[in-house]
Amino acid sequence: GSYPVLFGIYTQTFSQIINNTWGLPISESQMRLQQMAALSLGCKWICAFIYNNKWGPREPNDESLRPLFFGEGGDWQAPTELFYKIRQINFESRI
Repeated sequence: GSYPVLFGIYTQTFSQIINNTWGLPISESQMRLQQMAALSLGCKWICAFIYNNKWGPREPNDESLRPLFFGEGGDWQAPTELFYKIRQINFESRI
């Protein structure tokens, strides 16, 4: 009990499509809050829960989790606007 317990977190970097509509996607400020709060509490490891969907594009009515960094408009090879924001957040977290 004399040493701190190391811990890590998975950040929320996904959304769910329900009734052919995206659920509330995470905002840039929420992504920043997740990382900065974890770092301020001494978190040693931060990882995106769903970084990319290995199964590729799905039917529009599929109510599964979707990554926010790739796959906008069904193009799983092109990064979304949130990808560039999280890239900047990750860069700033390393400084």
